[in-house]
Amino acid sequence: MRSKIYILISLSFSFFYIRAQINYDSLRKVWADTNQNDSVRLRAIDDLAWNIRYDNTDSAIAYATQQLEYSTLKGLKKWQAKAYHTLGTANYIKSNYVEALSFHQKGLNICEEMEDKSGMASTYNSMGNVYSDRGEYIKSLEYTQKSADIYEQIGSERGMAKAYNNMGGIYLAQCYYPKALELFMKSLHICEKTGDKEGVADAYNNIGIIHDLQNNHSEALDYFKKYLAINEQIDDKKGIANAYINIGTSYAREDNYEQSLECFKKSLL
Repeated sequence: MRSKIYILISLSFSFFYIRAQINYDSLRKVWADTNQNDSVRLRAIDDLAWNIRYDNTDSAIAYATQQLEYSTLKGLKKWQAKAYHTLGTANYIKSNYVEALSFHQKGLNICEEMEDKSGMASTYNSMGNVYSDRGEYIKSLEYTQKSADIYEQIGSERGMAKAYNNMGGIYLAQCYYPKALELFMKSLHICEKTGDKEGVADAYNNIGIIHDLQNNHSEALDYFKKYLAINEQIDDKKGIANAYINIGTSYAREDNYEQSLECFKKSLL
């Protein structure tokens, strides 16, 4: 009897941020420089906290807390909302779901007050992720659909792609494979159109998972290898590791343990 093997799905998070090379020391210096404009300082600590949320989640929470305290003191609601978003996402990463929802709700309230539709859509999307991880799929779909609707209203194709990707993940978690595949393909087509390489990579990964779970291992490997190639292009080390894990998992399902083990070893590098 084969052991149960897990595959890593790709979810989409906030649309507030764009992938870039980050100089963390420079951001720390800008934040520490009290001669700088408040918005410049807050942008620096916001970028710092968000971009270390996976590699150093506790430090991300610490920086986002400083951001929240300072922006609250200065009455800068835009930066308060962003701090709440980072705090919500970081707590989600740590599986602190109650705290994550609390922070996201506070951020959502500010976005609604400012009529910041992009911020509202992003927050609904993130809250949908939290509810999905808690197994509350109906509520998760409700929030993610709200996100998709707002992104459509404001004409944000990239935002729509992220929402479709996450809705696909919700259906995947419930084993509704045809619907999940439909949504992942919609996300893929938008990401290809907009040139969103990270989004294309996520869609490839998730489509590969659908094929793998339906025992279409050859098709799954094709998509996982495309996922790997893009992550190598954009130098996403976490994505590269995830790709090798999924490729290794697919090989293991075919009883190709030699290649599977080789991939698992590469995921640790």
